[in-house]
Amino acid sequence: MGDQRIMTDYLFRVLLIVPSARKDGLDAFIADEFDDAEWLIVELSPTGTAPTTHYATCFACTMEQSSRWAERLSTDGGVSLPPEFSYYNADQRIQFITAARPALKANTGVIVYVCRNDGEWFDVEAILAGETIKRIGEVLP
Repeated sequence: MGDQRIMTDYLFRVLLIVPSARKDGLDAFIADEFDDAEWLIVELSPTGTAPTTHYATCFACTMEQSSRWAERLSTDGGVSLPPEFSYYNADQRIQFITAARPALKANTGVIVYVCRNDGEWFDVEAILAGETIKRIGEVLP
């Protein structure tokens, strides 16, 4: 049957989980980088009840956009981008962001997951469970 991948310029799928104190920065990032105010922002908390402690969003992006958000995450998160980052292919960029995830979380509280948009996406439910965080309104026994 061959390769059934979708051909698109949007090579990456990104999940950002941002502490409430950084929500204004997330809003500014979305407005600046993607020129779109109609994003789904999901409210989260450890218990699934108010108050909201984190916000999450998921988006697809291009190579060019990935350079801008990776630069922003690394600048805000204190993780330097390698000088050759602009030459990285999609898989190398994913590997870099994945390796930087613990430092970004420790330095900023921001949690970032990235995968290829044309393959198997990450499991959002497993990520939320692993981060011990739930959607507001999702109170489980």
